[in-house]
Amino acid sequence: MPFIRQPFLRYSLLMGFLCLEGCANSPVIKTPVGWYHNLEGGIVSQPRLPVPGHDQTYPYVGLTPTQPPALPSPALRNEITDSLTKDRTLSDWQNTVAPLDIPKIPPAPQQPVAESKPNTEQAKTAANNQNSEESSASFDAVGQDPAPEANAADKQPVQNTVKPVEKPKESKKAPPPPPEPVVLPELRAKIDEQAVVIPAIPVNPPPPSKFPGFNIPSDANLPSPFKPAALPLEAPKGELITFPIDSDTPNPKQDGLINSIAWQRHGRTIFVHGYGDAYSIEPKDQSQALSLGLLRAKTVAKMLIAHNVPESSIVIRAHAIGHGVRIRMDE
Repeated sequence: MPFIRQPFLRYSLLMGFLCLEGCANSPVIKTPVGWYHNLEGGIVSQPRLPVPGHDQTYPYVGLTPTQPPALPSPALRNEITDSLTKDRTLSDWQNTVAPLDIPKIPPAPQQPVAESKPNTEQAKTAANNQNSEESSASFDAVGQDPAPEANAADKQPVQNTVKPVEKPKESKKAPPPPPEPVVLPELRAKIDEQAVVIPAIPVNPPPPSKFPGFNIPSDANLPSPFKPAALPLEAPKGELITFPIDSDTPNPKQDGLINSIAWQRHGRTIFVHGYGDAYSIEPKDQSQALSLGLLRAKTVAKMLIAHNVPESSIVIRAHAIGHGVRIRMDE
């Protein structure tokens, strides 16, 4: 009956595969990897360790805070932001006017070269050679024929009484004593031969005057920092387009901001202010910063033109001190 056997075989194969898959981790029916681990034995054949913390309770969600923390008011936060912005602008201006000079480090002093002591063995050989030359010269002088004399009969035969030259005994010299360390003389100052007591400088300024009902801060007597009157310390208005330092190529992922500005124009004039990251007030540095600010403004203007902003509606300006490019339409 082929019409019965064919579905029966299909269902039996399907149930067999399902049983094998479901019992893969069973201790009775194992996969080939399980059989292999069982043959290896040891720690490999043991079941896996449970996950750490499986026996602990789930974290109690009710302990999490349900209310947001108390934050300062929006007005106070804006005031703090403006104060920090002014401090940053003032610091940039001070660094530009009086930049820090890089100290010139002098080269390292040259160490004195130690004088090489003469080799004692070489000195000994030189002295021996000199003594041998002197002795040979004396023997040669003695071996010469004597000059003829008038009274040859009265002359007695001369005996060879030349004694061998003795080598001078080497005297052992004591090593030189080590040099004494250089010590600076003791400093003794005399002020009119009178004992003058210098008052100690206090660490903190004197405490301010106190009034009943008023809390005066500890830094009330400190002078306020110098702030030039003509320097605007507030952050420039407008949308900021960031640039890397000393570069006229804007940072990526800012095309959406340019597109939104182009859509919000509504026929108004767009002012593009470019800043050149000036770090000095020298004429050369100021000129380079203005050129960089102008290049940045031109780059942003081309991006606006690419978003269907007419060229006649764009005004570009360059500034030496500042960062990036500001786009605004409120002028």
